[in-house]
Amino acid sequence: MTHLPALRFLCAAAGGVLIGWTFAFAYWPLLWICISLFLLTSTTFLLGLATKKSVWENLTALFTALLSVAAMALYANFRIYFVPENAVLAHASGAPVVLCGTVETPPAIKGNRAQWTLAAEKIVRFSRGAASQPFTADVVSAETLAVSGKVRVRLSAASALQLNLNIADRVWLTGTLALPNAAENRGEFDYRAFLAQKEIYAVMKCFGEWNIEPAGKRPEDFYERKVTKPLYTYISRTITALIPKGDEQSFIKGLLLGDRSGISDEVALAFQKTGTTHVLAISGLHIVLLVMILSGMLMRLKTSRAGKWLAFVLTSVILITYSSLTGNSPPIFRAVIMAEIFLLAEVIERKTEPINTLAFAAIVMLVLHPSDLFDGSFLLTFGAVAALILFQSPLQSLVSLPKTNIFFRTLQAVWNSLAVTIAASIGAAPFISYYFGSLAMLGTLANVPIVLLTNWTVYAMTPALLLYAVSPSLAEYYSICAFWMIRLSIALAKWFSEVPFANVPLRITPLVMLIFYSAIAFAFSIRTRYAAALCAVMLFLINILIWTDVWQLWIAPQTPKQIVVASRVGRGTAVFVKTGSENLLIDAGTSRSQQSRITAQLQLFEASPLTAAAAWRSRDSIIANISAPVRMFAADSVLKLKTLIVYRPTPYLLKVCSKTRSIIFAARLNDVQQTQFFRADVLVLRLRKFTIAERIKLQAWLNYAKPRCCIAEIDGFMKTTERHFFYRFAATEPRLALAAQSGQLTVPLE
Repeated sequence: MTHLPALRFLCAAAGGVLIGWTFAFAYWPLLWICISLFLLTSTTFLLGLATKKSVWENLTALFTALLSVAAMALYANFRIYFVPENAVLAHASGAPVVLCGTVETPPAIKGNRAQWTLAAEKIVRFSRGAASQPFTADVVSAETLAVSGKVRVRLSAASALQLNLNIADRVWLTGTLALPNAAENRGEFDYRAFLAQKEIYAVMKCFGEWNIEPAGKRPEDFYERKVTKPLYTYISRTITALIPKGDEQSFIKGLLLGDRSGISDEVALAFQKTGTTHVLAISGLHIVLLVMILSGMLMRLKTSRAGKWLAFVLTSVILITYSSLTGNSPPIFRAVIMAEIFLLAEVIERKTEPINTLAFAAIVMLVLHPSDLFDGSFLLTFGAVAALILFQSPLQSLVSLPKTNIFFRTLQAVWNSLAVTIAASIGAAPFISYYFGSLAMLGTLANVPIVLLTNWTVYAMTPALLLYAVSPSLAEYYSICAFWMIRLSIALAKWFSEVPFANVPLRITPLVMLIFYSAIAFAFSIRTRYAAALCAVMLFLINILIWTDVWQLWIAPQTPKQIVVASRVGRGTAVFVKTGSENLLIDAGTSRSQQSRITAQLQLFEASPLTAAAAWRSRDSIIANISAPVRMFAADSVLKLKTLIVYRPTPYLLKVCSKTRSIIFAARLNDVQQTQFFRADVLVLRLRKFTIAERIKLQAWLNYAKPRCCIAEIDGFMKTTERHFFYRFAATEPRLALAAQSGQLTVPLE
């Protein structure tokens, strides 16, 4: 790596971002570390100049590397955790507000729901006595404040939405402002962390289009007013005029403009199962195609140095314009910067390694947005591009056919395309498995024809868009070709998705990713047969470790043998009790659609297969749908297992006992008594009201039974004053946990 300075600095920058992200709000310690390292670096540098001894030069190099890591850690810590005083996050309390801001992304509309990103400018807060509708007569006072930050707006309505919102529109919104939902259970999607990576920390929920009012246009510059917006309108109208309405039209709009709102869920699911979802969204692939088209069109300009610079400027302007057309989404913005850096390296004719140029692009991205290091799309993009740089040529060189006839040339072209897909899959597959928990087994085969067809669609739509303003009939010939190629790609995606084992559930750990990439790099860096055989054995052993329980027992975190886990599933709860040999599920939420979430949680905590399932508050029909050999329904009073006994004395009570531990489920606080029967290690309690009397009763029971934990569920109809009274009580009682706020709760019983 001595000849790859950008790659070395990227390792230091990534390490600094990890440190800055790990130690939250550590500005001052990191600042003092940076100052100390700067003084040490300066001292050793001056001593090296004075004495000419190599020891000082080596120390200077060491302290410089440490200073780079510390400086990036300080910068990342500030960017990730610093919240300005006027941040909209400070007002995300769930109360009704009126918010004014500028639309940053085009609304994604699905039936009666829509969402987009808003750059907040002003907020109107109402007094505590305000009603749920801010403009009613009982509003005591209102306060208008200037705010900053991004907000994810989620609009719902009783019928299909017909929004006419565009980027740069300023609007007033009436609704509730709250924090995004965090992951309720272990291993599930964390919506709050997902939005935080995009620097969005609050969600605005509105109902009905009447809660949106225009607030005038944001001042637009000349380029945006005269170029970007008219061009977007022209492309959108041209696609609508040339392509019949349906999935094909929506697909092409997503391909060229990033608008995927019209694509049906069936088509989106088919592409997801086959690992070809990337073609549905604007990404680095589209920027590469655009650069290739522009490179071919501007080839004659590149005969002189001045012509190369002119081609670079024209290409840059077009790329920046295209990025603006698609809303400057992070994947496109990253791809444009990457393309600009590669094009600039080509223009200045400086000999450099492509991987070093890629590393420099990654450094620029991390400087602009340090949190990109934890963004799945960022890692997928750079993993795929790095794999293309490193592995594409070696893979293509494995097959070398004679160019004597068209048959061999066609086979060679097919293999070259397949090699590109295999190389990109090598770089992206581990990240896909890590972030999405699945692996598209047919992804490589499906990518070849689908990516090829979508590429040809872009090539066909380019002249169609250019010719439509002059000759619509001539443009129609190209659009027909694009239409049928997209239809064929959709049909192929559906066909591949229906093949058995097209998508296999598989979630790997970071250590597995490290071993995988190390083995692949080793495979492509060796040339001898002995080393190739050794690498094949390594890959085979890694495959065994991944697919067997031996690897899971070695690397996965071990859970206690006896635990109680309360998981949030929609509006309900699922509690499973795990002993050394048996697994019992109590309740399964309020809907059958939550069964997949429950199954995933059982597997994560090694509580599968189930020994039995019992109903407490869930309907019998839901418990009957659970895959368990023994079930206890609402009418049953006793369930006996080898290590557990479940007893139901009343319809509202359930007690689970092992040889040494017990859990009580109570739907009413009045049923919980200070008797020996109600002594338990865990109490799961449903609260319908909470007054002073309930507080005294619950405190007395906690002091009497001395449980390890009391998990409380609040009824949705509890009064607001009683709810806040309970929150204040829970803050003073460490044994009391609120299921809705605490998310998943795990109580070891060993």
